[in-house]
Amino acid sequence: MTVIRTVRELMAAVREGNSTSLGGYPLYFYMEDGETMCPTCVRDNIFQVARATRDRNDKEWAVEGHDINYEDQEMQCASCNEQIPPAYSEDDDDEDPEEEEEEEVTDGPHLNKTVKFWGCAAKVVADDGVTWVTVVMVGDDTRHRMPREDCEFLEEEDYCAECGQIGCTHDGRERE
Repeated sequence: MTVIRTVRELMAAVREGNSTSLGGYPLYFYMEDGETMCPTCVRDNIFQVARATRDRNDKEWAVEGHDINYEDQEMQCASCNEQIPPAYSEDDDDEDPEEEEEEEVTDGPHLNKTVKFWGCAAKVVADDGVTWVTVVMVGDDTRHRMPREDCEFLEEEDYCAECGQIGCTHDGRERE
């Protein structure tokens, strides 16, 4: 957990958004009273949160730190009661083999294209042609599903072929 002691540190954390810039992992804020809060609610209540963090006089609104929710399936925001999604769900390893086989035989128009996924480059390995595509992040072998309408296509020079990070040029490829 990144500890937040000042309003300046709080504002820097709020500017990160709802997820990390590298990998797109979901973020949450840990409050002094032990509860968690989603970045949207912290942003929506920033004046109250900043004042409580500065003065340390209201444990419900004072931020102690922020972190990535890696696996907590039950984490909820204390303000809006919405789930703070985990980066890795229990379902990731429990994919139905028949469903996976069905995805492999699909041949939609996005197949083998590179798209932006969680802030990184990912190759489309299956496309149902209607609703979903299955992607594998560059430098990884984990399969992820994403809605077809969220596909933001990338050119080869937009990302690093080694790590998949958008804007990284350490792969040695020639760029203009």
